[in-house]
Amino acid sequence: MSLLLPITTIILVLLGSACLFMAIEHDRRVSAQFSKKKASTVRAYGSGPVEGLRRLFLKVRNAE
Repeated sequence: MSLLLPITTIILVLLGSACLFMAIEHDRRVSAQFSKKKASTVRAYGSGPVEGLRRLFLKVRNAE
């Protein structure tokens, strides 16, 4: 019974570290996917969506 607290503590620390490493790996995968998506957005609109909107605004302004 006196070993219950140390064993439980060790198990919880190991479980917490496993969850932390899984979260870090998930964050890396999401960041990689986001950077790929952002790169495709940059190719489609110039340097990003703001650049695309600026070009549209300039076209509308020049059309008047």
